Amino acid sequence: MSERLERMKQYYSAIDCLEPDLQEDIPWLIQQAERAEKLQEELNAKIMFVSNGMEEEHYALQEENIRLAKRVEELEEEVEGRKNHEAETARNLNILRSQNQLYKQALEEIDEQPALKTKLSSTGDWEYDYEGLVEILKRKAREALKGESE
Repeated sequence: MSERLERMKQYYSAIDCLEPDLQEDIPWLIQQAERAEKLQEELNAKIMFVSNGMEEEHYALQEENIRLAKRVEELEEEVEGRKNHEAETARNLNILRSQNQLYKQALEEIDEQPALKTKLSSTGDWEYDYEGLVEILKRKAREALKGESE
């Protein structure tokens, strides 16, 4: 009970000269004030309980937000890494396509060399000049490799 209420209780309990109706109302008023104090204390306790719970929840939510922000950062880095890998793969693919084109051209040119093959009249099969073919293959391979390095 507050000091002020205690003093009022003592003061008005000691007074006998008040009107009888008023004298009867004073204990009731004191009871109501005591009850209001008790209810205020209960309310304050409940507010503190809820506030503490909310602080804990707020702290937990902050921790979760920090964890999620870190995960987002990790995922963004992973996406960036994948983009870099994809770009590198695309560059390598273009290099391989260029090399493949050079090799195809070299093979087509080798195949078109009339001096390397002669048709046998007796069987209709082709006969190849393998030494000449090897020389042309070496030259075309060098050209393809030279074109590849440019």
